[in-house]
Amino acid sequence: MSKHRLVVAFIGFSVCVLFIGLVSCAPRPEEEASPTAGFGSEEGDIFTGGDSDAATPGPPGPVGTIDLETVRQEVREAGGGFWSVLQAPGAAGAQTYEVDAREDFMGAFTIGNYEEEALSLVFSCIVDFAQTPCVEDQTERIHRLELAAQEDATLQLRLSDLSEGLHDVIFAMFLFPDEHSTDPMFRLDSRFMYDYRRITVHVGASRTSPSLALVAFDEPDEMAGQGMHFYTLSRHGGDRWEESWQLEEEASPGESLEYYITRNNPEERAITYAFLAFLDYEQVPISGDHMVLYAQVGSQRRAMPRGEVIAPSELGEHEFFVLVADNPYVDQLEQYTSSDPLWANSYTSDRVLIRVQ
Repeated sequence: MSKHRLVVAFIGFSVCVLFIGLVSCAPRPEEEASPTAGFGSEEGDIFTGGDSDAATPGPPGPVGTIDLETVRQEVREAGGGFWSVLQAPGAAGAQTYEVDAREDFMGAFTIGNYEEEALSLVFSCIVDFAQTPCVEDQTERIHRLELAAQEDATLQLRLSDLSEGLHDVIFAMFLFPDEHSTDPMFRLDSRFMYDYRRITVHVGASRTSPSLALVAFDEPDEMAGQGMHFYTLSRHGGDRWEESWQLEEEASPGESLEYYITRNNPEERAITYAFLAFLDYEQVPISGDHMVLYAQVGSQRRAMPRGEVIAPSELGEHEFFVLVADNPYVDQLEQYTSSDPLWANSYTSDRVLIRVQ
């Protein structure tokens, strides 16, 4: 079996430990997500221009403290898996933490590779949709980890200078970041090589969030009318949007590469999406100096915004993708008790291999 097939099997057969609500685990691509996840519901699978699925949302509750040895034992008894645990003070329920005004958010993030093969990954914090240094005593925006089989590692996290109000935080994990295979199946599977924990942080007494510069999209979409979700990244707009961009064989240093993001909305209400671009796992502008695109997509409509990535000056192979966060600044504590909750999913496009020559 090729390496990329092993990667998919690795993620596909990872299992959640028995501490439901405490531990996040990688999704099973062969299973369908719930309708509230927005993808792969019984009404219709996601269409992406290739094989795909969406990352499962995080567990239903946060963790203050937990006995990691008990977690490890549960994972072993369940047959192994890729898992993560966030432990932090101020756990308030439903993926929500509370921090006093002018205090830092601090926590311990444990990542476990309880499979038979070693695993490399990039860990990064995305705070209010900006990639932010967060590992204690480090200034880099990304942190690389090499985990042997049956090994876990704990990162000490600190988020400083948080203003009063509601903050949207994603702890992102990008698996096998240095794999540059041109195998089409690897490229299709590459969107599965992402896991995350998304939390809401309330700082002080306020729960206000920033006003967003929304770009409205209202193009009719036939697939949305059939209840089908799709998300894809393409070099082409218009009728060729479903031709997934996976490989750029020849790019010159500094060359501008145009692409199109397509995301539809089959729901019965407008949905907002945050789009963020990453080159070699570092956040880059979607276009120009716009680091984030907040797209509001009407019911039964789709968005097809244009983006632009600048090829690096360094010769060689580079990875590019666009990450999506549904419903930016959703208050997960509030949504937990809602009869019609908004989901807090995050997922990526296929990775694009850009060869700079």
